[in-house]
Amino acid sequence: MFAGSNYPCRQTGVRLRGRVYLMLGAAVLLLVLSACAGAGSSLAVPQEVAPLLNPALGALPEAAVSWPVMKRPDGIPPEYQAAAESEELQLFINPKNAAILLFDKRSGYTWSSVPLDASTNKKLAGVWKRRSPIPLVVEYTSSDRSAVKAVRPEDMQLTVSPLQNGARVEVVAANNGLALNLLFTVSNDRLEVTIPEASVQESGENGFVSVQVLPFFGAMPDSQAGYIFYPDGAGMLVRFDTPHRNEVQETSRPVYGNDLLDPPTNRPVIFTRQPIVMPVFGLTTGADAFVGIVTHGDFDASISMARSGEGMPYNRSWAEFVYRRQGMFSLNGEQPVILYEPGRVGGDRQIRYMFFNACAAPCQGQVGYADMAARYRDYLLERGAGRVKTDAPLMNLRLFMGIEQRTWFLRDFIGMTSFGEAQAMLDTLAGEGVDRLDVTLEGWNNGGAKSHYPQRLPVEAELGGEDGLRALADSLHARGQRLFLHDNYLDILPGSTGAFPIMDAVRGVDGLPVGDGEAGYYLNPQVALRQFAAHDMASMAKLGADGLYLQDFAAIAVPDGNLRYPLSRENFAATWIQIAGLSSSALGNAALGGGNLYALNHAARLENVPLESTGYDLSNESVPFYQMAVHGLVQYSGEVINLGSDARRSFLRHVEYGAMPVFALTWNDTALLYRTNANALWTGQFSTWKDEMVRDYLSLLPLQAVQGQFMSGHEKLAEGVFETRYDSGARVIVNYNDNPYVAGSISVPANDFIVVP
Repeated sequence: MFAGSNYPCRQTGVRLRGRVYLMLGAAVLLLVLSACAGAGSSLAVPQEVAPLLNPALGALPEAAVSWPVMKRPDGIPPEYQAAAESEELQLFINPKNAAILLFDKRSGYTWSSVPLDASTNKKLAGVWKRRSPIPLVVEYTSSDRSAVKAVRPEDMQLTVSPLQNGARVEVVAANNGLALNLLFTVSNDRLEVTIPEASVQESGENGFVSVQVLPFFGAMPDSQAGYIFYPDGAGMLVRFDTPHRNEVQETSRPVYGNDLLDPPTNRPVIFTRQPIVMPVFGLTTGADAFVGIVTHGDFDASISMARSGEGMPYNRSWAEFVYRRQGMFSLNGEQPVILYEPGRVGGDRQIRYMFFNACAAPCQGQVGYADMAARYRDYLLERGAGRVKTDAPLMNLRLFMGIEQRTWFLRDFIGMTSFGEAQAMLDTLAGEGVDRLDVTLEGWNNGGAKSHYPQRLPVEAELGGEDGLRALADSLHARGQRLFLHDNYLDILPGSTGAFPIMDAVRGVDGLPVGDGEAGYYLNPQVALRQFAAHDMASMAKLGADGLYLQDFAAIAVPDGNLRYPLSRENFAATWIQIAGLSSSALGNAALGGGNLYALNHAARLENVPLESTGYDLSNESVPFYQMAVHGLVQYSGEVINLGSDARRSFLRHVEYGAMPVFALTWNDTALLYRTNANALWTGQFSTWKDEMVRDYLSLLPLQAVQGQFMSGHEKLAEGVFETRYDSGARVIVNYNDNPYVAGSISVPANDFIVVP
């Protein structure tokens, strides 16, 4: 999986020189490109060149003639106007500053967009007192695009008017030439906050950079019980009442990972932080809670969270929408500098807040992240998520086949696992009872792993060629197993043919191709779809495989300024999903690399999903929120078991989090890969790992019954002992300790797990 910094143009000088010679051959290359693309049969491709994943926002609520009349609960300040009511909620808004109150009729609890004691709290600094009543923070940049500034609260003119089921706030910063509308609407147990794209206006020299929405909604002091759920990796909790630094600690991370690419010379880069793979956050007081979901604009959003500290004595979490990104720009041929991009990122933005409490019916005592995950799962089901079959595979086996080793004069192919050796490996495992497998082949193609992308065919002859691959596929099908072929639609590697960076590469916010001549470039997804995927999948469909494993398809989404096919982040991800759709229609399935949940409805399996959080010092614990939301909707795997520092612990984490364990194996000694680009596979020889893999697989058999079930709970029973509960009532108890865990009739061996029906 790719990782890197937020600035994609570290090697701008190389790229500027490269642009000149690339343009000289553009006309000739276009002719060659047309000839290559036209050869052979191709699959039909979608006509849409800027596809979207989110459904259209729909009709906006109409203006209302007057405010509604409704019973006013005790405790609502008189300056708040009644604005809307559903069966569960009542919305009130302050016409002076657009602050809102949301009264939950089920529990009598009132949620506020501003701490109710903010005006009298002596610990709250003056700048925060002025800012906290306003329901948004607007940041902008001026004509030089070099710095970001915040619109002062006193410079915002807020006009509040009634809407059907809500209220409209017209925000005008006349001194800055900026304006937008903020819409609040209530239905059932939810509040939706919308910024329509049509309402966003820029005049003069200033332009929007970002808008923070309801940054103080539900803000809580340290004395309050409860916690924030933050979607770092699998998920983490930040409890209000735990000791922490006196300084304000704040983090804000882009949804779906880094939103800009580094040049390929920096690959592979080890992740130091887990990505944000789901556009969701939440907060609970113990008795009442909300979960917020960014439903529109999630590709151009960040999730933020802050602990209380000096001058700001409240813990809070919120969403921030991005309207301009930074990049390296060269103005007038001078040294490149970091600036904001000139154009604005368009699109409607919306956040849905859903509210629940312990005594809605029946009283449960507390509500927390498990309830938030269940609400988010309901949302995913509304968006078309499927269900996992009960006879789904128990384990994923990734076989590394081979790679070219390049020297000054020769390209030597290093065969690690031929198709015949793969068949022998699987026959051996089947004889030991290991049969419910998905099998993925990496390096099956011409030149092996990564050698000629974006060219991938023909099948590598030294591994056994097409006949050997078909024979392997037939043997897997006879046992009811699925075969996936690893594929890469991101890289234009040096020496490859058929793709030309000046026309086909991803372009950064500075307009230059991302990459360089030595390490390669990144391929525009629409070019990948139309020039390669549609043509190659027609041939790959004849090889007998059941689907493609598409590298990074659920891990990377970036804006692309390609001249032929300009793409937003959502367009980029949606185009890759179009390619996944071709795989599903032509071969039967698509497995996707990464955990970004926009890919959920389009994947037979997700790999490299986070099974932990980053471990910030402001975090209290990691939790399987992600897994509680998606278990039963899709199969997923985390890190490769045999490539981590502790294979047993990694396997147990897969069990605890309901994941599908994955092993990466070769037939030959992995020492052969020492001087290749695949030396990360430092241990994986089948003979070394066979016995442990067989043992792990056989221990998974009792988990067959819960494969398609939803998770209902997760709890720490003791230090190093965790219980995961499923809808059927089954419990999986994992013991990470070197000693057995015994509690009543429950006994879990050391470094092992049990399944309680």
